[in-house]
Amino acid sequence: MRDNKYDIRNDKEYLKTYIYFNPKKFILTKENIQENIQEITQEDIDSLDATKTILDYDDKFVVDPDPNEEPLEVFKSYDNVQNYILNKFRYLCLGISYFYIEASFSHVDAVVIIRSSNPLTLPDVPIFGCALIYFDEKKIKNSIYIDIICSDTRTKYTGEFLIKQIEDICKTLGMNQIYLKSYKSAIGFYEKYGFIKSDDTCKDMCLMTKKLIINPIGGKKRKTKKQKKTRKIKKTRKIKTKIKKQKPKNEKNLRFK
Repeated sequence: MRDNKYDIRNDKEYLKTYIYFNPKKFILTKENIQENIQEITQEDIDSLDATKTILDYDDKFVVDPDPNEEPLEVFKSYDNVQNYILNKFRYLCLGISYFYIEASFSHVDAVVIIRSSNPLTLPDVPIFGCALIYFDEKKIKNSIYIDIICSDTRTKYTGEFLIKQIEDICKTLGMNQIYLKSYKSAIGFYEKYGFIKSDDTCKDMCLMTKKLIINPIGGKKRKTKKQKKTRKIKKTRKIKTKIKKQKPKNEKNLRFK
């Protein structure tokens, strides 16, 4: 059977990752009581604002683009992206409840979307895929939690590209872990990209994590004990060679004079 899905790898040079932050997460809880959002403190707002600033400095991502510079209505704001995904959830998030997606948009920190800047590529599919995420500093520190990950059913390799982009977001932020909850039917997909089940006895939903090797922000990668030992041996040899070269050639004769 012929596969008519569009391979987004053909559009690699045009693909771009957009990150839209949830505006409700920048409002203190007392102003958000009716929205049924978990407690938001000023510390939470400052932390999320710092995250946004760091990502905005990375050219790999477009963070909360200026709505005046966006010709397409769908990309003008977080709410517009939410409305599009909810309207197209049967294509974008097959198998996930409309109401779960709607609730997730209210609570997550941001939505990550993949789009192409090539107008000739699937003009009726402005968003290839999306992921709704939390920048977790409390439950599992220094990590990103993926609440929902979706790809348009008319495309392929979008899920793979999304995971790699979230890994890049982690690297930019100096975070070392991604975790999510997966249906049993999707476990094989996540294992393919390095995720590991936290509990082999899980039934319907399984917690899966992926550890990342990340360099500290603004610092060098830490060396292992073996690397440090090898470096020390090399340094010692270098010093011995240098001392040997500095000795006079007639040193032996000088000793017996």
